[in-house]
Amino acid sequence: MEVGDRLICGIAHPCTAFDKWRRTPMVDDEHRVVEVVDMFF
Repeated sequence: MEVGDRLICGIAHPCTAFDKWRRTPMVDDEHRVVEVVDMFF
């Protein structure tokens, strides 16, 4: 990696996101945030 490179990480299981994160960013195919979703789990 070089300075300015972007690292995209995923989650291993959806519950990891649903019960830990209150808000989740939704991204498009180019990894731009297009919406933020409130999570109620």
